[in-house]
Amino acid sequence: DTAPFSGYRRFFSLAEWRYAGTALLVKKSLAPPKITYEFGDGVDTFAGHDENGRIIVAEFPSGLRVLNTYVPMNGWSEEKNFGRRRAWDARMLAFASRAKEEGRDFVWLGDLNVAHQDCDVSDPTWFRAQKDRGKNGVPVPAVPPEDKGQPGYSQTEQRRFGEILEAGGLVDTFRAIHPALPPPDAGSASFSWRGSAHKTDIYYNRGMRVDYVCVSERLQARVRSSVVLGSGPERKGFCGSDHAPILCVLSPEGAPPPSAAPNPSSTADPPSTALPPNGDDVTVQHDETKREFWVPAPGQEKEGGG
Repeated sequence: DTAPFSGYRRFFSLAEWRYAGTALLVKKSLAPPKITYEFGDGVDTFAGHDENGRIIVAEFPSGLRVLNTYVPMNGWSEEKNFGRRRAWDARMLAFASRAKEEGRDFVWLGDLNVAHQDCDVSDPTWFRAQKDRGKNGVPVPAVPPEDKGQPGYSQTEQRRFGEILEAGGLVDTFRAIHPALPPPDAGSASFSWRGSAHKTDIYYNRGMRVDYVCVSERLQARVRSSVVLGSGPERKGFCGSDHAPILCVLSPEGAPPPSAAPNPSSTADPPSTALPPNGDDVTVQHDETKREFWVPAPGQEKEGGG
């Protein structure tokens, strides 16, 4: 069978409306994972799925748990969005805490809709001022200072994201490998979301890093690379989306630690999309252009059927 993705098991969680939804692709050579489509807290579910298709959880026989989420955007006002995002973050905090308590290897990835630090946006001052401007320049009601900023870049979102990482014992793989020193250039492969490619748009050549692969602390030493596969104001490598694919590769258990990776702030060209030659590596890839995820788990090629 030569059809696209014929070598993968495909799992989908679809939304009832609009554009939300997630997908997970797992190599058929691996032992099939147990798949669920919710946090397990009974909130906002329909027939066992998150009502907006924002969650897929894969639990592999090796003990690896992969959580794939499309986090709801914070939006521009308390009336429409702030409460929804606070509720989501509280549920995610509880899920991450339980995962840490269980002591399993854990990967959380997807469009997490938050730029955690100032170095995760191309222009911190400009992005922080956007809540005063409002969507499309339309004035919005006054909000508390901690809620000001482009959706995904308010102080409250950043604080809650940090609390989730701490509660889950999770590491942001990109930032762990690429410390933001010096601050990244606006055109570099450091931002997974970019505004309009039209030079007349206010978001032209502005970017945010809102797509992540986070791993439990026990897995951190095995992270070989974590890169954004797109760059530049014209969205080179973005495949027609406003989000670039991201790629994270983990070494097999017991392999030597990876060598230092180049800082993506030093170049405007996206890193190579070629995978390392070692077939035992764990490859985790998030592609916002199609909302697809590839998750081969370590050592399972010998466990699974065809």
